[in-house]
Amino acid sequence: MKPASTDLQIRQNATPAAHASPFASLRLETEQLAAEVYLPDATAGFYRGTRFDHAGQISRIICGEHTYLAPLKETHDPSNHDDVAGLAEEFGMFTPLGYEQAKPGETFVKIGVGVLVRPDEKPYQFSRPYEWSDMPRWRVIHDTDFVRFEQKLINTRGWSYRYVKTVTLGREQPTLTVHRSLTNLGTRDIDTDHYGHNFIVIDDQRVVGPELDLTWNFEPKIEELKGEPIVRCEGRKLSLTAPLVGEDSLWMLLSGYGDSGSYRVTVAHHGTGGEMTIAGDRRSGRLAVWSRSPSICPEFFVPLHVLPKQTLRWQTVYSFASSR
Repeated sequence: MKPASTDLQIRQNATPAAHASPFASLRLETEQLAAEVYLPDATAGFYRGTRFDHAGQISRIICGEHTYLAPLKETHDPSNHDDVAGLAEEFGMFTPLGYEQAKPGETFVKIGVGVLVRPDEKPYQFSRPYEWSDMPRWRVIHDTDFVRFEQKLINTRGWSYRYVKTVTLGREQPTLTVHRSLTNLGTRDIDTDHYGHNFIVIDDQRVVGPELDLTWNFEPKIEELKGEPIVRCEGRKLSLTAPLVGEDSLWMLLSGYGDSGSYRVTVAHHGTGGEMTIAGDRRSGRLAVWSRSPSICPEFFVPLHVLPKQTLRWQTVYSFASSR
């Protein structure tokens, strides 16, 4: 049963988002950068589905003359699994905590979401909505240049955690850092993964095509490709040879990153000059790229193993530049 409302917000120097949004949101700002962030809220949240982390989806970033990010869809249903915007993150995309051990009618845990009910014997499907058993409260603290989200979940089946996610804007450089910590409060090991489904749109361009390319800190190799065969790899650069039109899409699984302890990719739009770099401080265990106009989404899956009473920390830094 879904609680009527479970959000607790502690506000400091609150700045509403610049647009007239019906959803709970705020605007972070420095001289270098501005970011619009959605807040977790059981009744007024932009995203209330059972797939993505509810904490701090970042819908818009403004840096100088350039803009970054956009919603995935033109229409919006807050409870739909993929009605998200900009920087959306997910834990356990393939198997959440306790799902395989749960019998129909028993509960499992989706980090950043809450406690859900397994309805039947079917395997977990991230696109399927699940019934809520418990939606833990979020504690939200923010100032003009940062916002901190904290969720504590205690589950009697052994998977319990404290999850803290902090979004901070750089004061000296145009950067946005997402720092996360996950503490295992339960009796079972936490074995899962985490990734950012980065819906990147640069300067509101509506078509993904040859003017956009991705440059990595390794030489990527395409292991699997679904959709339009319009991708070219040259050295460390991946680009498209034709635009994705209408409902055309592509998905690819990449290799080549090896055992590097970090990852980095720069997405550049040569038509407008906008550039966005994503850099993580932990090894990626799986790397995929999904795209359908207007978004292109590099997805770094970070494996997480947290023993009881231990805390694991990792972060992603987004930086912004102009080639003009």
